Amino acid sequence: FATMFAVAASRDSFARSVEVVLDNSFARRFDGAFLATLFDGIQAKNLHLVQGGKAFRQPTPASVQRNAVEPRGKSLLWGGTSHPGLLNEVGQAMRVKPRAIAMREGFAVERALPSNPKGKRVFMLQAKQVGNAERYHHELLETLYVAWQAKRQGAAEVNLVLPYLPYSRSDRADQAGVTVGAALLPQLAKAVGVDRVTFYSAHQAQEVGMFTALGIPVAHAAGEAVLAPVIAKDLARFKGNSRVKQRTKLKVAAPDGGADKRARLFAKLLAISLGLQKPLEVVIAHKVRVGKKTKTTFPDQDVGGATLVGMDDETASGGTMHDLAEAALNAGARQIIAVVDHLTGAAHK
Repeated sequence: FATMFAVAASRDSFARSVEVVLDNSFARRFDGAFLATLFDGIQAKNLHLVQGGKAFRQPTPASVQRNAVEPRGKSLLWGGTSHPGLLNEVGQAMRVKPRAIAMREGFAVERALPSNPKGKRVFMLQAKQVGNAERYHHELLETLYVAWQAKRQGAAEVNLVLPYLPYSRSDRADQAGVTVGAALLPQLAKAVGVDRVTFYSAHQAQEVGMFTALGIPVAHAAGEAVLAPVIAKDLARFKGNSRVKQRTKLKVAAPDGGADKRARLFAKLLAISLGLQKPLEVVIAHKVRVGKKTKTTFPDQDVGGATLVGMDDETASGGTMHDLAEAALNAGARQIIAVVDHLTGAAHK
């Protein structure tokens, strides 16, 4: 992935052409044609494999047809080994027996496809393990490999189901030589023949357009709609609580201005789940730089005595939520409840 980002950044910086040279050990894990297909999808001119410091071979991309035939028969649900419980629950909801993809060394993935995908609609589920970025990159590459093999073996449709959209926060090129990380996966998905993608709470809604612009339809599940009724049940204990006499003491907090829209949507959905007629009030934290550090405050906003529900799309270290809670408590808030769509690090510890 580091190499692919380097290729994408070079192309974004108007390089005339990009040649990629990899050690042949990469092809021991994945077919050289698959690797050539990925790099061709991000506009690398050629892929060269070397062994012992000498040119070994130059594999040719193996493109696949998308939507070649109409799906027939039952759908297939495959998944990685990161979250077997989630895979089983999705299988129950779909009334399909899920199959885990057993990844092995060498070229065994092709032989490891659990069933014949010819003419079938295949759903490939791959989640992210908390705090294990290295393994996730490995599993994501394997997921793309399985999608590529399924299409080569005649799958009518391949649907990637990615609860966490990789590089979702890398949605802007804020300096020279930096590529938009969120744009890499759509290009790779198109290269291997993916037909549809489902993901949950992208960092920015416009990231859907990065797929649809390449002809890949997207089902984007909003996390706020899923989390609101869960939090409402958790808040039910406030009924009759003498310390919280009014529901107006419950407010939704955005950690910064960029999370304002997400927080306001969540405030509406949470109010509906609580049976309220009007959306909950939203307060927005402000970050100011003090020396080399950043300080979070709630200027000109009344949070005294309130229970704040802090809403954000992702947390890894928990730093943003920690600063939000500290600022709220310093401003007189009674307690803080942190709500996030994606836990990508060890913040829960």
